[in-house]
Amino acid sequence: MEIYKQWDRLIEGWQIKLLLSFCLTWLFGEYNAGMGALACLVVVDWFTKWGVLSQEADGFWIAWKTNSISSQGMRDGLKKIIWYMVVLTVAHQLEQFSILGMTIGCSATETMSAYLAIIEAKSILENLRDMGMQGVEPFIAFLGKKQKQITGEEENK
Repeated sequence: MEIYKQWDRLIEGWQIKLLLSFCLTWLFGEYNAGMGALACLVVVDWFTKWGVLSQEADGFWIAWKTNSISSQGMRDGLKKIIWYMVVLTVAHQLEQFSILGMTIGCSATETMSAYLAIIEAKSILENLRDMGMQGVEPFIAFLGKKQKQITGEEENK
């Protein structure tokens, strides 16, 4: 119980909150709507994936008990979130550099946020399709096409 008291004292301190705010702003830049939308899409994707796994197992608790929904799956989701954070951090840090007086501006973070949002939206739609929702296939195809346009995969074929 002593650890919980220390933890509470640590996170209640304004100094810790201020330091954390500075660190997060330095890493990712100021909050923008694209990053907020991406965070929401990641959460919705997580819940829709749980929905698919629950439906396949005939219920959430059965899926949990049979390890269809497991801590390993949650760790895999956490790895994805960490990679997203790394990509967004690199994009933001690239914006800070100036080469021969030219800067990227804020386009790198916004572009990466938009691209990751397309990936997440496509995943959500695929999960909804897997749960039996009819009519999302054209949207999945559209987002897949946009994803290929962004990465240039269509031009290479």
